[in-house]
Amino acid sequence: MQPWKADLEIIFNQMIVDLNLAFNKLIAAKTLYDIGQEKIDQLDSRVLIWPRVGINSFIEPIPLEEIKKFKNEYPHFIIEVFHGKILHLWVECLIDIYSLFIDLHFTNRRRFNELKVKEVKLEFNSDENFISQIKKNIIKDFGFMVRNIDKQKLINKVLNPDDKNKEDLSEISKNMLIRNVIQHRNNTVDSYILKNRGLPYIEVLDETGNLKQYVENDKIVLSIPEIISLRGSIFKMISVWRESNE
Repeated sequence: MQPWKADLEIIFNQMIVDLNLAFNKLIAAKTLYDIGQEKIDQLDSRVLIWPRVGINSFIEPIPLEEIKKFKNEYPHFIIEVFHGKILHLWVECLIDIYSLFIDLHFTNRRRFNELKVKEVKLEFNSDENFISQIKKNIIKDFGFMVRNIDKQKLINKVLNPDDKNKEDLSEISKNMLIRNVIQHRNNTVDSYILKNRGLPYIEVLDETGNLKQYVENDKIVLSIPEIISLRGSIFKMISVWRESNE
């Protein structure tokens, strides 16, 4: 194995550690919610509570009845938060891999021919040398200007030229689209996400682990089985990329 491939292995290992940690935090948060919900259900809805918002800070009392209204919404909120965290970790992993290949190219350790042509802006009034500017701006553009799905495609082209495990890459792409729907469209499926999937529906695992189809204008509901499926697909892609790295 070439020396630089050890750097790639470090990125993979860190992604696995971070992904497992995020998943464990999700399970802990969901478990704490379930325990707390059981306690709340036992209390009279007319009870007033004084929510603590700091070490010694409280806000005005709230009827427990108001808190109970969020009973069905809060578990989905927890899952959506950690769904976003997991995908953020994945995108950061893609950027780290890209950054490594840029550095390898400029140090003549491995040509990054897959990038083809790249336009870069240079600041002539900067004290930073041109090579440093080029590297920094190429990486910056990849992070902010390239769609996450396209980031994934490029890295996969480099590390998986035979395009193995297409279904797992597609699963991750699907979840990237779901994340956008949750963040920007209030969970509502629209024509954009369906066009990107190339299907009249999008399939998501429900709480029982069964696939549920969502069509345009449906509201997507995430579940822990869907998160487990996403995590599994990420693990599988890392495994495929590792094989090509040997």
